[in-house]
Amino acid sequence: MTMAMTVTVLGCGGIWGPIVLTIPGDPDESFEPTIAHHQTSLTPNLWGVQLPRLGRVADPPEVSTSSMSNGSRLRGVLGVPTIASMDLLRSPLTHRLTGRGVLVTLAVALVVTAATGVTASAQTTTTGQGASAERAVARATPKLPIRVKSVGNEVVEVTDVSRIVVLNGDVNEILYALGMGDRIVANDITGYFPDDAKKKPKIGYQRTLSAEAILSFRPTLVIGNTDAGPPAVLTQLRGAGVAVVIVEAGDDVADAPKKIRRVGAAVGLMNEGDALGDKIETQLRAVQKKWSDAANRYEPRAAFLYLRGPRTQLLGGSGTRANAMLLGAGATDAGAFYANVKGYVPITSEALVQANPDVIVVLDDGLESVGGIDGLMKIPGIALTKAGQNKRILSFDDLKLLELGPRTPDALDELSRALYAPFKK
Repeated sequence: MTMAMTVTVLGCGGIWGPIVLTIPGDPDESFEPTIAHHQTSLTPNLWGVQLPRLGRVADPPEVSTSSMSNGSRLRGVLGVPTIASMDLLRSPLTHRLTGRGVLVTLAVALVVTAATGVTASAQTTTTGQGASAERAVARATPKLPIRVKSVGNEVVEVTDVSRIVVLNGDVNEILYALGMGDRIVANDITGYFPDDAKKKPKIGYQRTLSAEAILSFRPTLVIGNTDAGPPAVLTQLRGAGVAVVIVEAGDDVADAPKKIRRVGAAVGLMNEGDALGDKIETQLRAVQKKWSDAANRYEPRAAFLYLRGPRTQLLGGSGTRANAMLLGAGATDAGAFYANVKGYVPITSEALVQANPDVIVVLDDGLESVGGIDGLMKIPGIALTKAGQNKRILSFDDLKLLELGPRTPDALDELSRALYAPFKK
């Protein structure tokens, strides 16, 4: 079951830190099967009420030419454990405390460090996947210079990582997990996790970057994944003498630890990247083992919909990160398997009826963009599916679900819990 430590700091004005609603980690715990909208802890929420998030643009998928609105949560969810969590590093606490309050803060941080091996977040799970990029890690010294391979087999020499510009949200999160957050001078608008990343200057959107905007930050290293572009901008940056390292974005759950290792190597933290990659790999295996019995027994039929208002409504299929997450959770990707979708294609009633999913998976921002559950039900074909008839709609944070990074074990665990909840009596 989910293990939690409650850290509460009193005095100097009250209690600081967000209230986090957690979902129990034991797959055998029972749930009421009726679901209108399952809002997991992938996004900040307070007793089911979506909290405001900073503006961001999620990654729109490539469309193949062949290609919190609140509803009901899991019934009885208020009966599961909750945490009043104080994240000592990312909450605006230190500037509000003086004297004794600072000593209390430091004391609590030391206690948490001694008890869990990390500083700040006090939430862990039995598989260990509770560690996130928001936790502080021991500061390591990059071993430079280093020669690394960028995508396309280009060998790049990295000599200085004091001023890093990050092109994608997943790579940004990996760097934070490796303790390199203070070296990031700018990131793109998908780099909104952890909280400190929101404060960084923005260079625009990962697919529509500007060389001038990036160069204005005088980077010693520009790093991103294969979603970053356009290619001409990356060429301009290289031409300006900047070290540019591009890693594969990945399209399989197993690619998460590989990407972490590559990013670690690119910033001179090969040992640390290998260690974190190994940890994530172990956690992924543990999550899949945890849910293997449920997956073998039920194998729910799930469809992923990418939504961005009335003009961008796509059905996902094979070769996508959403497909990787569904398969990783033991579900059948209804779009890929029953509707023969590759990549993303515009939603049609015929394709939805052919796919006929038991459950529909969407992203939080996408669901909001169509007007929540009510708006989703108005999309032609949705009401004709089993998922539409039973209103089985699962909504998750954009970056966490599709990043293939440090939080992927958490995301996979929560996706699995949501998929199999109706089968638990």
